[in-house]
Order: sequence, then structure tokens, then C-alpha cells
Amino acid sequence: MLSKKIQKFYGKLEARFLINLNAREAAEKAKRPLLDLGKYDISDWETHISQHVVGSNATFLGKTLMELKWREKYGVNIAFIKRGDLVILPPKREEIIFPADEIGVIATDEQLSKFQPVLESSRPEAYTASTSKVEDVGLQRLVVDEHFRVKGMTIHDSGIREKTDGLVIRVEREDQHFINPSSDTMLQWGDVIWLVGNKQKIQALKDA
Repeated sequence: MLSKKIQKFYGKLEARFLINLNAREAAEKAKRPLLDLGKYDISDWETHISQHVVGSNATFLGKTLMELKWREKYGVNIAFIKRGDLVILPPKREEIIFPADEIGVIATDEQLSKFQPVLESSRPEAYTASTSKVEDVGLQRLVVDEHFRVKGMTIHDSGIREKTDGLVIRVEREDQHFINPSSDTMLQWGDVIWLVGNKQKIQALKDA
């Protein structure tokens, strides 16, 4: 009788330990950042960066980003495509979406809501979260000043994308801000440019 009570006690103890362990693992997993946001607090932005896995039954498989026209239709930007250990940053318009790709979507709540049916149509049947990290991707800011002389240039002509493997997701100008600005947006003195890109290349551009 005593042996059965002891076994029951340790059984409960083991169950409680496993529950606590799973809870801690879930909490740690939830805290892992998708991207390295560094010291910047963007919690008050409408814009979010979310990561989604492309399923094998997605209707847009084999199509290029230019063909899909997601930016034109939904206002969203694809910041990166993670394919195994390869990170395509930023993806060009000619880039094709494949099954199991992990795509980084930059959008407001409203834009993501409109884009959600597209994402849900590509939800994989079964998916195990990848433990690898997008280590070289980060959110950084640049200021148009005497050091970064792109005043009067468009985002396209400034070469920011090519120099940083980056994507401009926001431009702040006095009391205005532009989310996912188009490539023909003219840059002005004092503009604060936020971009997702290669951390080392962005830092090199800032130090140049």
C-alpha cells in the first residue's frame, strides 16, 4: 500500500515537472525574435514583420513576385525568403516562391488582414518550426544628412537596396510617416529611413 502511494506521488511529481518544462519551453520559444530589432522600439508602429511557411498546396507556387503583384494588390512587402539555410535578402521581383519557403511579410494590421486568405491557402499540412535563425537580418535606421547624402534622390536611385541587401519599410518626415514607400519616393533632408536588411552592410553604409 505504501509503495503504491509513493508511486502515485512520484507520478504526480513527474507529470507536474513535465507540464512546467513544456510551459517554460513554450515561453522561451515565444520570446525568440523573428528578426534582430536591436535597440529600437517599434511597438507603436502599425507595421509588423511576420513570418509564414509556404505549404505544398499553395496556389501561387512557381510564380514570381512580379507575377503575384502582392504589393500592388495588398500593399504588403516581402522582406526576405528563407529557403533552408539560404536567406534571399531582399528577394527580387523575379524570385519564385517554392514549397516550404519561409517568407517575411511586412504589413499593417489592415494589409495583413486582406492578405490573410492568401497565406491561409498556403498553410502546410504539417510543419515543424525551424531552429535556425535569420542571423544576418536586422532592422536599422538611416538619416538623410551630411553623412548620408541622398537628398533629392528617389529610394531607387539612392542604391540603398543594392548596398544593403535591404528593403525600405518606413520613411519618417517631420510629423509624417510613409509605410512600405514606393521606390520612386523622393528623399528629403532629415528623413529617417527604416530598412530591413543585412546588418553588416547597413552598418558599413552608415560608417562610410
